[in-house]
Amino acid sequence: MSALSLVVITASVAGALALRSRFTGDSQSPGATAFGATGLVTTCGDDTIPGTHLCLVPAEALARGAGPEDMTLLTNEPDEVIESPAVSPDGSRIVFNRGRATGPMELWIARIDGSGARMLLPASGAVREATWAPDSDAIALLEPPTILSDPPSTPTLVIVGVDDLMAETSVRGSLHDDLWYLSGPDWSPDGRRVAFSATGSRDEASADIFIFDLEGDGLMNLTRTRQTSEIYPAWSPDGSTLAYSSSANDVYGVWLMDADGSNPRPIAGADGGLPEWTPDGRSIAFIRAGTGSDIAIYAVAASGGTPILIAQPAQGFSWIPPESPSPTPPVSTVSPEPTGEPSAEPITEGGDIGLDVNVCQAQVADHLALLPGNGLDAAWTGFLVDDEGRCPRNIDRQRWIVAVDLTGDRQADVYTDLPLVNCPYVGCWPLGATDLDADGDGELIVTTGFSIRDHGYFAIAATGTGFAIEPILVAEPGHPAASIQPGEPLTTSADGDAGYAAWIRCEDYPTSPIVVFTYVNGIVESDQPVEWHEIKLQLRDDGMFHVTDATDLSLPPGDDPGFIRSHEPACGIAFSQIR
Repeated sequence: MSALSLVVITASVAGALALRSRFTGDSQSPGATAFGATGLVTTCGDDTIPGTHLCLVPAEALARGAGPEDMTLLTNEPDEVIESPAVSPDGSRIVFNRGRATGPMELWIARIDGSGARMLLPASGAVREATWAPDSDAIALLEPPTILSDPPSTPTLVIVGVDDLMAETSVRGSLHDDLWYLSGPDWSPDGRRVAFSATGSRDEASADIFIFDLEGDGLMNLTRTRQTSEIYPAWSPDGSTLAYSSSANDVYGVWLMDADGSNPRPIAGADGGLPEWTPDGRSIAFIRAGTGSDIAIYAVAASGGTPILIAQPAQGFSWIPPESPSPTPPVSTVSPEPTGEPSAEPITEGGDIGLDVNVCQAQVADHLALLPGNGLDAAWTGFLVDDEGRCPRNIDRQRWIVAVDLTGDRQADVYTDLPLVNCPYVGCWPLGATDLDADGDGELIVTTGFSIRDHGYFAIAATGTGFAIEPILVAEPGHPAASIQPGEPLTTSADGDAGYAAWIRCEDYPTSPIVVFTYVNGIVESDQPVEWHEIKLQLRDDGMFHVTDATDLSLPPGDDPGFIRSHEPACGIAFSQIR
């Protein structure tokens, strides 16, 4: 949850009971609803399992004010950190951010009961706040600008399908170049617009609420206030009104405005943030922040009044709509005590890609041309399940691999270990295949996530007994001055972060390709010299990359080395995420 300066106000007992009766009605019978919902999903802690987990709170508990005893864990991996849950409009699935306290966050998807969890998108440096399409087939994400390109890349709205083995993304629209610190997207009930908050520049402190029209009518700033922030917009169920958090009264409170930005007004008594309309459209739930168990979810009538406590402790939350199937608590993923009896069903986590062992977080790229005359090859990355059939969350126990299908049957034929050391931290996936030695075979390239994208290179060949895949090594003498070590798998990178930036370009492609790897490394906001390197590499008949030329410079900060630096695709591959 975002850190907000909020004031905790306790409602009177009598007032809360009266309002609770008006808001919820009879919610004690099986299948009952509260606030028009069958329950909600939130993030919460547990005394026995460290971390922040997904939890289910049923309607009957919300009706009386849920406590820890009413919350059922939907995930229970030790030390996991889960943020920003979002339930699909049909109530069947949840997307959420998952990671560790000190690492990047992956975007995951699971069934409403927490089962079938899988990674939807690899790790990112920031929490991805997702909003569902009204038909529950896709989610929208906001991709912020990056300062690594000149000028900075344009922030974009990205639509992500949720039903494929590997999430397919398509950019629906570029947002205004000046927008920064984008957050809180919410897809309108009619499917035409996405509301979100952002600042008007990198240096601006206050945020406004914007509407992006998916049908081509552009971007509109609804608030345009100075010295005041409006954040986290939420559409009413009928699409006529937006709730949002405003700092207009020095502390964040919940406000309403018409969908066109007119008639802004505060909701009396709603001091808090992260508002969400209740499914019945009569009330608005919001977070009142404190520390530890003080963080709670309250609800207030849209017309204002005394808020009522509906769940504590709780943080980010999302309603389960009334038409959704009743969620049932999942079978615990914590190993039970041995009983001497065989398990009714073996544990089968991960996915079957055709190997003799399941693969976790499998990411696939298909329609590759790895062998001559074949455009139906496919490649996967992921990590193997452990001996118990589980996907290990402990990164020290994850064995990352790359696998390929060379027969066109969508079943992996062979695999090898991935030498990219950052895969457990930021995720890896197949980037594509291209012919780097002009021999008719395609070389496979695998990339990592995060702001710096590392690349690993693999050769695939037919053997007398089948196929083989191996990382491509650097030939003697390499170029140790630029960390290109002989006898080691070649690793290049693109893009950058915190004083490091890198680029890949290609010369003489496709007849005699030379991969040109350029990078700079320095200390941010320092007058210390900056190290520049440009290394040219050629894949030769011996199956190794040879350094054909290299330039190493140490320059004062701001001096131009004269190297060509481009984020455009090179050698037929989009090495960079910057456009």
